[in-house]
This record gives sequence, C-alpha cells and structure tokens, in this order.
Amino acid sequence: MTATVRSSDLAVFFCHWTSAFIFYAGCVLDETGSRSLIIHVIQVLQIKYEPDLPEGVEYSERESEGIRYGFLFNCNYERKKLRFRGEDTVLEPFEMKISTARLSDEAIGEKDKSEL
Repeated sequence: MTATVRSSDLAVFFCHWTSAFIFYAGCVLDETGSRSLIIHVIQVLQIKYEPDLPEGVEYSERESEGIRYGFLFNCNYERKKLRFRGEDTVLEPFEMKISTARLSDEAIGEKDKSEL
C-alpha cells in the first residue's frame, strides 16, 4: 500500500509491507503537512489517541489482569480546563487523574474471571 500526503505542493511517500512501515519526506513539512503525516501513521498503525486534548495534556491507557487503567496528565505549569470523553474536568499543574474500568468478560480468560 502506498499513499501521498500533500501540503503546499510538498509530498510524503509511504510504503507499508507486512512487517515494516516506511515514509519518506523529501521536504520540511508545515504544520498542516506534519499533522496529516502523524494522523496517517496513527491510523495505519492503529494507535489509540485522543485528538482534542489541549497542548501539554496527555492520555494513556494500560491493561493488567482484566482492568484498564487510564491516565490523564497535565504536563503544564498552568491549570487546564477541558472536556474529556463528554465530561468537563479541571487539571491542576502536573495533576494526574487515574480511571479504571473492568474489561469485558469476553476479553478475560476463564481462569482470570474466577480471580476477579
């Protein structure tokens, strides 16, 4: 599979093989081109991401023993007000909010379910 992303008449070439993903940028991309490149890579690699977080706010997830942990972290010296997954929230400087959710029974093996 190959694709080309153009921004201001500049091109980026992508090749995706079974075990490799390669792109070549023969130019310096502007913000629009860089954003298009990043979004394309995220989609091809099926990386989970939150596109509407304010600058300096990060979200990541980890899974362990049938539980999904979500980490919402403000990496700024300033307080951040944001809407995250339908809820208004405020993060103080360097505050991290942690959420937990049980994975569905289908995602947990029979042995693991008995231990919850």
